[in-house]
Amino acid sequence: MFSHYFVVAYRNLLRNKLHALINIVGLGLGLACFVGAYVFVDYTRSFDSQFEKSSRIYTLYNGFYATGTDRTYPPYPFVSVLVTEYIDANFPEIEAIARTQAPFEGVVTVDGQESYRRVKKVDPDFFRMFDLPIIAGDRIDPLGQPGSAVITRQAAEVLYGTQDVLGRGLTIENQYDVAIMAVVDEISGPSHLGTNFLENQDGAFDIMVRYDFSRTWDPLEDFSLNQPEFWFNQAALTHVLFPANGSLTPATFTNRLQTLVDSNLSPEVGTVTYDTRPVSEYVMWTIDQMVFGGRTGISITGVLLILGALVLLTAGLNFVNLATAQAAARAREVGMRKVLGAKRHQVARQYFAEALITVGISLLVAITALQLAVPVFNNGLNALISIPGLSDWVFWSSLGAIILAVVLAAGFYPAVLLARARPVQALQVGTLRAGPRFLRTLLVGVQFTVASFLLIAVLVMTGQNQSLRRTGLGLADDPYVIITADLNDAKVEMEILGDDLGTRPAIRGFTGTQFPPWNSFGGGGNPYTRSPEEAGERMLLEDRFVSHDYFSTLDMELLAGRMFSRDIANDLWPPDPEEGENAGDGQSTQAADRELTAIIDRSAAEDMGWPAPEVAIGQLIYKRGYEPNEPARPVRIVGVVEAAPMRVITWGAPQAGIAYYLNPPNTQWPIVRVSRADVTAGLEQIDMAWDRLSPNYPIQRHFLDEDFDRAVSMFENINRLFVMLAVFAFLIASMGLWGMATYLTTRRRREIGVRKSLGAKTRQILKLLVWDFSKPVLIANLAAWPIAYVAVRSYLNLFVDRIPLTPIPFFVGLAVTTLVAWSAVASQVLLAARTQPARVLRHE
Repeated sequence: MFSHYFVVAYRNLLRNKLHALINIVGLGLGLACFVGAYVFVDYTRSFDSQFEKSSRIYTLYNGFYATGTDRTYPPYPFVSVLVTEYIDANFPEIEAIARTQAPFEGVVTVDGQESYRRVKKVDPDFFRMFDLPIIAGDRIDPLGQPGSAVITRQAAEVLYGTQDVLGRGLTIENQYDVAIMAVVDEISGPSHLGTNFLENQDGAFDIMVRYDFSRTWDPLEDFSLNQPEFWFNQAALTHVLFPANGSLTPATFTNRLQTLVDSNLSPEVGTVTYDTRPVSEYVMWTIDQMVFGGRTGISITGVLLILGALVLLTAGLNFVNLATAQAAARAREVGMRKVLGAKRHQVARQYFAEALITVGISLLVAITALQLAVPVFNNGLNALISIPGLSDWVFWSSLGAIILAVVLAAGFYPAVLLARARPVQALQVGTLRAGPRFLRTLLVGVQFTVASFLLIAVLVMTGQNQSLRRTGLGLADDPYVIITADLNDAKVEMEILGDDLGTRPAIRGFTGTQFPPWNSFGGGGNPYTRSPEEAGERMLLEDRFVSHDYFSTLDMELLAGRMFSRDIANDLWPPDPEEGENAGDGQSTQAADRELTAIIDRSAAEDMGWPAPEVAIGQLIYKRGYEPNEPARPVRIVGVVEAAPMRVITWGAPQAGIAYYLNPPNTQWPIVRVSRADVTAGLEQIDMAWDRLSPNYPIQRHFLDEDFDRAVSMFENINRLFVMLAVFAFLIASMGLWGMATYLTTRRRREIGVRKSLGAKTRQILKLLVWDFSKPVLIANLAAWPIAYVAVRSYLNLFVDRIPLTPIPFFVGLAVTTLVAWSAVASQVLLAARTQPARVLRHE
């Protein structure tokens, strides 16, 4: 009996091929978007699940409020190395605790050959947590002895030409000798240790060494628990392995640690809050930091699911719309079935069967499309995403629930409508009213609300990305090269390198900076006041140490005052008495306390309350410390330059004004401006200068544009995703409007016939029907505008250099959606307007 329903449903699909195709394609696109988003989210939740103890491994996060700057910082997965040592000593229930750091590019020497390799520092307990695929050597405690190291199979083959490297030595940074105690194979499955699309920025390593192989912090016993340095330092990514017997839970551990903090840290300094989260969340935290700045409370997984759900909602409404229109047009068929004895429930089952078949075919289309798209996506992002297997009952049960909801939504109303139809009425009129007109308008309106929202978002995001690409954040036309080799390890002095390069013809400028442009993190600042009194209003400015010629090399416009000068001794940042040649004498101490000289940017001048750059020249401001009652240092303003963004996104807070200080010894990043006319010669001259100064230490350099490309690539990928979703939403919404046009023109043929009999012209009827179809689109745009405004405003606030939000994207969205609506219904409206009255009124 049930087979009969499906046979009839199959025949009806063949009889109405165009409607069936629109239903299947539209719903297939919607399902593909939603299922694709779900699969990606499921992939992000699977990170590090291949490790046996992953369910018990948690990452330690801490956030803090600093009283001195009046700033609140959200939880970050980096804590003080001292806190980790304290936990290890005072929480005996913990099975293991390990600090780790993202790999650094270190110079590795093997048999006299030097090369850069990614070196990752971890505590020995790391291998008690993560069962890495060790193929040779100590599998239990490979870093148990000082001076030990672990190497990947690929790195061993490159450096030594063989995997048989146990016991062999290598030197890191020309000063740390280590011996290889284990060889690890490639990590299978997504992991924060490198097998993911962030491996070049996060965890992929060639060599792993002990965290203390180059100790850079003071021993624990030199600190007391009430010192801010103990709690506020965010230096190490720290993992905790909780006991399998549940004797210490993450919640209990966090509460005990928080109690310890609260009882030792003075509120006058600030507050610190701790949290523990599963290790699987770390990668998504990194992505959210890159995309949303870390302080918005928005997750990329949540955004993807919402966007996928919006497209699926559009497709579902389109399906309901078309199913209703098609079912109402089949009233005569229903009337005949009832005359022949069909019951209401039998008619209802028939249309549920048709909805089920259509949704099933749409699902096959969606899964097929995803299977084809996933390899392309994986290749583009170096990901390991796959469609879940049949054993993943959560995925398939969730998908089944979605399908059931769509079938019920699409089939229930038409089935009930037709099941209640009276045979005489259905056979006489040949059609039924498919519910109130308000419902049809609402269905179309919701579809175009989603489409309009996505279009506005796409326009704004595209404009922002193009602005970033077009301006390059204000740098000159000449290419810039940044040298990332460690100057201290290479024993290269910034000033000497600059003097050498200054004599070379292809070099147009040289300088150094404390922080390279577009560095990943930011948003901090130091408190300043215009008054020496402690009670003065505090403003946050970012401090940056620079070398000579910084502003001219980067083409930063001088608005007022002067640049730093080599001829004015007071322009230099005073030497540190603990590091200077005359440490301990009164002259050095006096120099450290003298008035500082700074150049500020336009934003800093505005933050300090000066109406014009000229007003700031010669003014004194006071640099405050973080500790209460700490003496302030006077700073004399000698110049104001145009504000230049130093990073791409704001990390949740607008980029503060910048105070530049001339301090060449503390500028670790040389920036070389190369002549655009002879880039190849410029690179050769940089390498020659480096080789002359440090022949035994290889140079490492790249174009500054590469950093910029990495900084904006994530946003461009998101923009592409929005474009794809917007195209799908428009396509589906247009299908829905076409279906509505088909239905309405069928319903209003008699009305049109009467109007034409009374003298109405085709253009008048065309105008009438087009206006009827345009109203839900106009209403949808008005409904989408406030939602889109909030969304795109939040998005633009992520950027330091943002485009102005004007009404243009909103009106462009209105124009495009209206044109799409007119295009979708034009053929049907024109057909209806040309109806011959005699043909539709002959039965009246």
